[in-house]
Amino acid sequence: MLHPERLAAVRATGLLDTGAEEAFDRLARLAAALLAVPYAFVTIVDEQRSFWKSCIGVDSTELLDRQNSVAESFCQYVIASDEALVVADARLDPVTRSNPSIESMGVVAWAGYPLRSAGGHVLGTFCAVDIERRDWSERELDILSTLASAAEGEIQLRTLLMQSETASRAMQQEMLVRERLAILARSLSAADSTDAVAASITASGPAVLDAAFANVALLDGDQRQLLVLNPPSLDSAINEKYQSISLSTETPLGDAVTTGEAVLLGDHDAHHPRYTHLIEDAAAVGLIATAAVPLFRTDGGIVGALGIGWSHPVAFSSSDLALMTTVSLMCAQAIERSQLGDMRRELVRSLQQQLLPAIPHIEGLESAVRYIPANHGLGFGGDWYDIIALGGGRAAVIVGDIAGHGIEAASRMAQVRAAINALTRIYVDDLASICDAAEEMLAGLDEDYIATLAIFVLDPATGEIRYVSAGHPPAVIAHADGSHDVLEGGRRPLLGRRGPRPEIGVAAFPVGSLLVGFTDGLVEDRQCSMDRGIGRLAEILRDAAGRPGGLDPATVTDLMIHRMLDGRTVSDDVALIAVRRSARP
Repeated sequence: MLHPERLAAVRATGLLDTGAEEAFDRLARLAAALLAVPYAFVTIVDEQRSFWKSCIGVDSTELLDRQNSVAESFCQYVIASDEALVVADARLDPVTRSNPSIESMGVVAWAGYPLRSAGGHVLGTFCAVDIERRDWSERELDILSTLASAAEGEIQLRTLLMQSETASRAMQQEMLVRERLAILARSLSAADSTDAVAASITASGPAVLDAAFANVALLDGDQRQLLVLNPPSLDSAINEKYQSISLSTETPLGDAVTTGEAVLLGDHDAHHPRYTHLIEDAAAVGLIATAAVPLFRTDGGIVGALGIGWSHPVAFSSSDLALMTTVSLMCAQAIERSQLGDMRRELVRSLQQQLLPAIPHIEGLESAVRYIPANHGLGFGGDWYDIIALGGGRAAVIVGDIAGHGIEAASRMAQVRAAINALTRIYVDDLASICDAAEEMLAGLDEDYIATLAIFVLDPATGEIRYVSAGHPPAVIAHADGSHDVLEGGRRPLLGRRGPRPEIGVAAFPVGSLLVGFTDGLVEDRQCSMDRGIGRLAEILRDAAGRPGGLDPATVTDLMIHRMLDGRTVSDDVALIAVRRSARP
């Protein structure tokens, strides 16, 4: 009677505690009519009662009246023997004579056949009951058996349909979870900082876990506390209270980190005494069930914990824990990768500070610089810029590019930049000699280098720019009226490829005008030629001139970076410098 597989099959029918249905009542009425009996039943039997799905002869529609206990039922004998039971006089039969239903319901004659699941488990019976002694004929038993088979087929068909629908819903749910996991995976793969990882988890994690809330807690440098990254929607007072958590404080996140085990709290009643002080705050933000799962690095160390919250009680299953573990592994890997990225960016910033000069303040000039590393390798290469105060209000603006990427190109760049800086100060009035002297100086350091270079000397006394370009992309001067000049003059071959001395280029540089120098990564890639790129840059400068603030160097450099580089892979480093003449001498 208490066989777990049989009971599971009974529950799988979905018929317990359901109302009368014509499909079963029709069969039971037919049995009562053909056999001329006062009662006919279709029963489903669990561990405690015989539920009458159909009960012809019992005048009640109340579910509580449509059942009796297993001990009172004759179905118990069918289930115990796993075969039909036919009794002419229950009062005299040694198996049934002590059954209470003889007295309470007046049962005398009883005949019933088992109703089986597709797996062969007895679910209940299809039975006929008489209140007088009866010798059941072979024909009557054939009728009863046939009707029982029809009822059994109906039950099995319904069960299969329910299982199919359940499987379909489970498959749809699985597909939905996979889709949401894919969305989370894409978001995490694009996250390039721990803040971005946390934003992805708090935004996309709850949907994967069918939860209302997710956060990420990270171990700080000395590993004495957790720094908690919460979703922006979290109540500000709660967020402030839990922005950092000491590992000595009793919290699920802290315990998940220190023990390396998940902490699962299915509802407020499930809170361990360690966490009762957190119930009020959890309820304040609508959380009933919570979980904290450790975040493991690939070397087995713990980087923090993933926090999850639900607005309803949760009976955590093994599949729930498996899914949480999957999300935690994805989160931990993204954090580990992003922390390496953070270190890389810090290294790049340090290198930039060491290798690129601070921009001096020069009276009458406003300037802004930007350096954008390529999306590969070290993140720093051979591009550079420089501004030199020359006295008398004059200034030299230099942009250059050593061929290559990485440490070797950065090392060469440092040498070339230092040499050009020194030579510019010496030969400021003879720009053509700067390149010749650089060829001689650098040949002794490195015979294989190739570099492009542009040097511009801004002279407010004449309102002009004198310049020379060794194979470098032409700079652009933007004017306050929206016009522009592309500086195509002053050209000579690249450094490292000797050539004739150039004629010095000269361009007007009135008050309010902006000189923009750059390396080729800004204006050229496989999809865009340099001429087309410079044309786009000129359009951006024309648009900027008509905006409030005009040709402000900082605003314009940001605008150029956004419009020229946004949405495409930066395959080459970009150095960009913008200088505006803001006053007369």
